[in-house]
Amino acid sequence: GAVHEAIAGGLLVVLSDDPMERYSFRHALIAEAAAHTVLPARRRRLHAAIANALSAAPPLRGTEQAGHLAEIAHHWLGAGDVGRAFSASVAAGDAAAGSGAYAEAHRQYRRALDLWKGADRPEQHVGIDRIELLRRAAHVALLAGDFGPAVDLLREGIERARASGDGTRQGLLYERLARA
Repeated sequence: GAVHEAIAGGLLVVLSDDPMERYSFRHALIAEAAAHTVLPARRRRLHAAIANALSAAPPLRGTEQAGHLAEIAHHWLGAGDVGRAFSASVAAGDAAAGSGAYAEAHRQYRRALDLWKGADRPEQHVGIDRIELLRRAAHVALLAGDFGPAVDLLREGIERARASGDGTRQGLLYERLARA
């Protein structure tokens, strides 16, 4: 009943006529105001429920998969689950990079880099270390034409490779830096 009232009142719009009956707020400010009426603990539970539901959905391909994974990452972050948000952000970055959506891949990798410190054993979550994540983020930044951020990411990667004594990766990152 409340959904029908919101549609009649112009707050919600019907997105499609399929059996899923998807709705959206007519304006982003209305959505933001509605979100702020939900208590924080309930909001986290709702984010977790949405992330779980999205994670259980059938896999998608290409840019749809990247967007789907980015949405999952967003909801895990809203739920306060940094580890799952981190993993989903890396997966979303990989999917976006694989489909040529380099700017989106860069956003997702940057979010993963921001979440790195809050994730418990991040290397085990995604099977790569921070230097590799920095390399991937810099690579897609270059492809997206964001040269300044790419240079910063590569410099951090070089410093970490130097500190770990990994001369091979340090050299490879210097080569990328020269291109940037």
